[in-house]
Amino acid sequence: MVIRIAVCGRLSAEAQKVERFVEDWALERNEPVQIRRFHTGEELLFETELSGAFSVVFLEMDLPGIGGVETAGRLRKNSRQVSIVFYAGEMRDFRELFPLSPVHFMECSINRRQVLERMDKVLKEQRLFYESFRFCYKHHAYQVNLREVLYFASDRRTVNILLETGKEYLMYGKLDEVEQRLKGSNLSFVRIHQSYLVNERYVEEYHHRMVRLKNRDVLPVSRRRKGCVNQLKSGVF
Repeated sequence: MVIRIAVCGRLSAEAQKVERFVEDWALERNEPVQIRRFHTGEELLFETELSGAFSVVFLEMDLPGIGGVETAGRLRKNSRQVSIVFYAGEMRDFRELFPLSPVHFMECSINRRQVLERMDKVLKEQRLFYESFRFCYKHHAYQVNLREVLYFASDRRTVNILLETGKEYLMYGKLDEVEQRLKGSNLSFVRIHQSYLVNERYVEEYHHRMVRLKNRDVLPVSRRRKGCVNQLKSGVF
């Protein structure tokens, strides 16, 4: 799947370097990437709200408008999944960034080795701690952290994706296809109904006709899926 990467900075020369070196990394590692450039934190946050979190964000500290630190805080609030790499055009004290951890830093004089090393590190981090679910809707590419998905709900030719944050997304496809994609996941998603695929970690109450989730949503359990609920109760999944 394509790795979505954002480069956000007012220093066009530095941002161009980062973008070029990320492209080099993608070619050398044979990793498909989609790189977007932004000049302000506002632009980046708007796109994140529109199309979901990026996997990696290279972020200049001294942005116009809302600064790099505040932008990073909002990105982290929206998604714990994003890997943030700060860079600066001059020497900086990065101690103010510690509350945003985990983050990565690149000091002045950005070079190819720095960017390739950071990309290797954040990709390893992503694959170790996060599982992304990527999808498309109306020609836009999206990704969400599977750990944040409450459940998938089928609605004719589309599937609703509901997150613990309250956000909802739509994707084209069938729930059977989503279920098949998630079979290799480290998380347990259980088909309780023809129309619902539920993240087991958010199920709070189990009943033979319904389940109640931690966000208080109540979803029906179909007769032919009662065995799945019994397995949930016994901790088989």
